[in-house]
Amino acid sequence: MQRKTRTQQQQETKEMLFAAAIEQIMKFGFDKTSINSISEGAGFSKGAFFSNFKNKYDLLLQLTDKLKSEERFNLKSALAINNENNTISINGLNSYVDQIKNNTICVILDIEMQLIASRDQNFKQYYDQLQRENNKSLGEIICSVFKSEGVQPSLPNESLAQIFIALTEGLILQNASNPGEQIKHVLYSLIEKEKYAIKTL
Repeated sequence: MQRKTRTQQQQETKEMLFAAAIEQIMKFGFDKTSINSISEGAGFSKGAFFSNFKNKYDLLLQLTDKLKSEERFNLKSALAINNENNTISINGLNSYVDQIKNNTICVILDIEMQLIASRDQNFKQYYDQLQRENNKSLGEIICSVFKSEGVQPSLPNESLAQIFIALTEGLILQNASNPGEQIKHVLYSLIEKEKYAIKTL
């Protein structure tokens, strides 16, 4: 069996620390989660933690960035975006949105980050940058849904992303029984509004 490289070993360690952090944060919240509890939960020493992260805040930023990147990848894959003719699978969109209710971990972590950012200006700078990058990428994906229906959204991509995120997080926090249907209704209503605007020109 081929031995794992140092990079592979470090990535595995980081993933285990991420998993332990998620478990601790979901149980106790970020403030009550310690570096010791994360390290012990993953089966490592504090040295392993500091080999991968500067501090708890660095871990939270990297973890949230990882989860958001995975969500964007899953959405783009579900849409099966064809960059040549800009077509997407509406069935893929429906399938993805129907699974949004399972996105609780990402939502709770994002709320934890918002609370920290409201109290810590240094952390807020990093969090705001992460949000801008995520909104830009997510907005481009959502814009492709409009374009596949033959319309150009009148809202900027970043605004589309903010609407999508606000709907997702709000509905999940309110324990909506079927958030996917409500999100689809809003998205399709916006698309129909743009189509109507074109017809009345």
